[in-house]
Amino acid sequence: MDVAIQKLGSIETAFALASENAVSITDDLTTGSSLTLTDVQNLEVVSAYVLKSIVPATGLSDKDTVFGGINYMGIQLDLIVS
Repeated sequence: MDVAIQKLGSIETAFALASENAVSITDDLTTGSSLTLTDVQNLEVVSAYVLKSIVPATGLSDKDTVFGGINYMGIQLDLIVS
């Protein structure tokens, strides 16, 4: 979905993009993967992303991982619920 909005300007293009490239919209793409892009649906959105250097990221990369804190607490293990 990130690629659809960033490169094609519309979240609605996510399904066509996935179908065209034989992937699911829930698949994780690996570094170096290539996709065939369909026609841009909203050039204004694409231009805004380029001009403002916006790069959406639904998931975290390894460099964004923070070890510790509430994301790593297990209920009734580290995080006690009473």
